[in-house]
This record gives sequence, C-alpha cells and structure tokens, in this order.
Amino acid sequence: AGNAVNAGGINVTASVASGSATLLNASALTNLNGVATFTGLTLTGAAGNVSLSFAATGLTPAVSNAIALTAGSATKLSITTQPSTTGQVATPLAQQPAVQLLDASNNPVSTAGVTVTATLGSGTGTVAGNTAVTNASGLATFSGLAISGATGSYTLAFNSSGLVSATSTAITLLPGPVSQLTVTQQPSSSVQNGVPFPQQPVVSARDAGGNVLSGVVVAATIATGGGTLSGVLSITTDPSGFASFPNLAITGTPGGRTLRFTSGSVNVVSNTVDVTAGTATPLNITTQPSSSAQSGVAFTQQPAVQLQDASGNSVPQSGVTVTAELATGTGTLASQTAQTNGTGLATFSGLSITGAAGSYSLRFTSGALTPAGPSNAITLTAGTATQLSITTQPSANAQSGVAIPVQPVVQLRDGAGNAVSQAGVTVNATIESSPGGTPSLANSSAVTNASGQASFSGLAITGVAGNYTLRFGSAGLTGIVSSQIALGAGGATQLTIITQPSSNGQSGVALPQQPVIQLNDASGNPVTPGSNVTVNAVIATSPGGTPSLSNASAVAVAGGNGRATFSGLAINGLVGNYTLRFESTGLTPVVSNGITVAAGTA
Repeated sequence: AGNAVNAGGINVTASVASGSATLLNASALTNLNGVATFTGLTLTGAAGNVSLSFAATGLTPAVSNAIALTAGSATKLSITTQPSTTGQVATPLAQQPAVQLLDASNNPVSTAGVTVTATLGSGTGTVAGNTAVTNASGLATFSGLAISGATGSYTLAFNSSGLVSATSTAITLLPGPVSQLTVTQQPSSSVQNGVPFPQQPVVSARDAGGNVLSGVVVAATIATGGGTLSGVLSITTDPSGFASFPNLAITGTPGGRTLRFTSGSVNVVSNTVDVTAGTATPLNITTQPSSSAQSGVAFTQQPAVQLQDASGNSVPQSGVTVTAELATGTGTLASQTAQTNGTGLATFSGLSITGAAGSYSLRFTSGALTPAGPSNAITLTAGTATQLSITTQPSANAQSGVAIPVQPVVQLRDGAGNAVSQAGVTVNATIESSPGGTPSLANSSAVTNASGQASFSGLAITGVAGNYTLRFGSAGLTGIVSSQIALGAGGATQLTIITQPSSNGQSGVALPQQPVIQLNDASGNPVTPGSNVTVNAVIATSPGGTPSLSNASAVAVAGGNGRATFSGLAINGLVGNYTLRFESTGLTPVVSNGITVAAGTA
C-alpha cells in the first residue's frame, strides 16, 4: 500500500535504467527504518540523460527521475587537429595542432586556462612555439609550433600535468630556410691586387636544425676596406651545402679587407685578407706604330708596350711575351711578338702588316693580361709586286688564228692582292691547257702601264678546235691562269677529202663512191661557210689522151657543215690510173687517192 516498512538489512542494488553509463558503489543496505542510503554512487559514461533502477530481491523495483550527466574532471588529452604531415625545419607548421581536454569517458572537458605542452614524441631536436592554453571549451590551439632538427620523420607528444598525453601522427621534416652561414674555408690571408685569391673561400649553408642546404644562393661582397670585388660573386650551394667561389679577386689600394657572405638576411664575415700590389694586368702602348706603312714592309716606327698593374703602375717584369694583333682591318702580321725587358717594356722589331690597302689598327695582348689598344690608325698602301691577276678575262669564245674578241688585261699585285702601280713590266701569255696538237699564240706579250696593268692587243690562238686556258707570267712573279676559252674554227684556208672517190670505176660511168670534200681552216678545223662555196674536180694525173670529167662541181652550202658532196662524178678517158684534184678559189687544193678506170659500156 506504499507504507514505509521498518525492515533493516535488505540489500538494494542500483542499475542504469536508461542512458549509457556504468555505476560505482551501486548497492546499499536498509537501516531499521527500512531506508537504504547510498554512499559514493557514481555514474561514469557519455554525457547525457540517465535514469536509475533500484531493486531488491522479491521487491518491485523503483526508477529514478532523469539525471543530466555532464563531463567529469579532465583525465587525458586528445588531438582534434593533427599537425601537418610535412614541414620545414624551424618553420611553423602549415597546419597547427589543436588538443582537447577529455574526462575518463572521453567527454570534452570545458576547462579554461590549462597549459598543454608539445614535445618530440620521436626524433631528436627542439620544438618552438610548444605551449598553448585551453579556452573555455577546453581546447588548446597551438600557434607558431615548429620543429628544429635533422630532416626525417617526427611525432609530437602533447602533455599537461596530471593528464594522459597524446601523440601525433608522423611529420616528415624537410630542410628549412637558411639559418646559419659558416666560412668553412677562409680566403687567402694575403693576395695580390686584382689577382684571384690562391685559396678561394668556401661557405656552407645550414638551416636551424643544422641540415645542409643545397640550391641556396650565397653572395660575396667586401665588408671592410673598400675596393672592388671581382669574379663570380654569387654561387649556389652544391648538394653538400657548400658554395665554393672559383675566382674572387680584390682590386684596390694595398691594405686589409674582410669579405661578407650573405644569403637573405643571414650573413657571415671572413677573416682579414691583406691586399698587396698586383702583378701586371693591363698593357699600355708607350710608343705608337707608324701612321703609314706598306703592305708586307716593316713599320718605320716600331711600337713599344709596357706592363702595368691594375692601378696603372709600371711592372718591372722581364720575359713576358707580348703579341700584336689586328684590332681593325683584315690581314696578317709578321714579327708580331716581343719580349719585355727588365723594366717590363716590350719593343717590337720588324713588325709589319700584309693586307689590302686601307686603314688598320693594332691591339697588343699577353695571356690573361688586359690588351692594349687599339693603336693609332695605320694607313696601309700596296707593297712590292709578287703576283699577277687577271682583271679582264679573255673572251669565252674565239676563232683559231683570229684575235680574241675581248683581249685580256693583267694587273701586278703584292702579296696581299693590292694593285701595284709599276710600269714597264713585261707579261707573257702561254698556252696552259689545250685539246691537243701544236697550238700557238700570236701577240703574246704586253707591258704594264703606270697603273701596273698589262693590256694585250691582237692576242690570238691558232690550233685545233676545243677548250683552251692561258697562263700569264712575268719574271719573279706568281703567274695566273685564265678562264676557259672555247676555240672554234677560223676562216677556210684549205680543202680536205673526208670521203675518197672509189678506187675503181668505168669510163663514162659515175664513180660508185662519190667524193666528199671538207672546208678546213689552217689548223684543220672544219669550217662552216658564210656563203656557198663551189668546189671543182679536175684530173690531176691520167694515163694520157684527153680525158674529161662529168658532173665535176659540188657546193658547200652556206651555214652547213662545210662539206661539198659530189653526185654523178665520172671520168671519161683511156683505161688506166687517174687522180683527181679538188679546187676552190683562194683555198689550198687537195688530190685524191688513185682511181683505176676500166672500159665503159660498149
């Protein structure tokens, strides 16, 4: 009926009726008044509403009102935002971690002001920006957290006093920005003005974790002492992290210097470098060459060149070879080297230019020394004649025995090809190449005028038709060969038989083989006539009587092949041996082979 029963010693047990939780101290005994008072009953579980059921053996259970379960005290840490999976040494991680306070049941604990510290869970190094404080939600969000150490794999451990720590996922640490520069090889302690250091500096670049950095540009400048630093002033570190400078040199007054090596905002200064007077670096022309000269002839005034250091002081160094070169103009030099004496002065002897007439200048060099020049202008004129050249080639076509239509002109020239103005030199033409036979030349000499030109007049080739070249020569001079001349036939001067008449025939009957007569020039070349030429046959020899010829004329037609072909030519006379002569006005006749004439038809 719901009346209180005074019954002691009854065990009452509590259990969870609704919700998810576990209980501690979940039983109690009734006292004499029948009341069971629980001590230390504790709910452990996810935050939310929970109700309890109380039961005892043989009794109807009782269910409690709802209990709002909230987080308990913080017992551990949990990473809600993992740090970046990759990062650079000493550089804040792109994704900063966030750590939440949790109770034993993993409920977030909203407690502000709790300090969480990040340390390395794995890997060896240091952590910067490694503390964060929880906000009102119990969340500690880091800012500026960065790892310094050797490149490789790391994890972070997050700790707070009295709480279970949390460890992050792996972080791959990559090299960071330049944090330190070190001069691993100092430049030479003593150097010469303007001369590359005997020992060139080497600088290493490392990040804050001591990792060597490749691909980092290191620039060199003068830190103290002034002057000019030359050479390759910026070097990129190699895979080992070294920037090895190849050719640094200081130009300036003697004294101490230091060098500064810089990469970004990081720099390091070298030991002191003592600069002394330099060796010879530039050359200086102290005596200019003659302002005018002849090609191939030594200058009247020979040049002299002095060794100097970078500051213009004379350097007394002997045995240094100085070479003259052309600064302007195209040609060749003779005697173009000279040696310095004890004062460092190189005086040339026999220096000359061989080249085309015109304006030239010289430059003087010696190994790695800065050249001197250009010199003053040198006006070069022609030298002594050494060779011939053809300024007007003979005609490409000519007739045998007839003056070449375009007569050749030959010029005297010096070794550089400059025209030499020298009169009275005889130039002779000879046949260089021919198609054969025994060709000859007419009017084969000419004499140079005041300009050194020999103009031929009436020069003619007599020979068989074909291609010819001529050589032009003069005593002591190199000759020259002409371009090709195609020689054709000259005027007709003679007759030749190209087809003999039959060696046997009958009186009064046309010879079985009729003769063919060719017009030839004096060299035997076939001639094409400009007008019809009549060739007549006459009896040269006979056995007697009064023989006669029938059809005794033939014509070589104008523009034809120069051949007169007989037709129906017959001998009328006694039986016996005959010869025929073929004639044409103004031409040398020709006599045939023997013809045996037999009796004609009855």
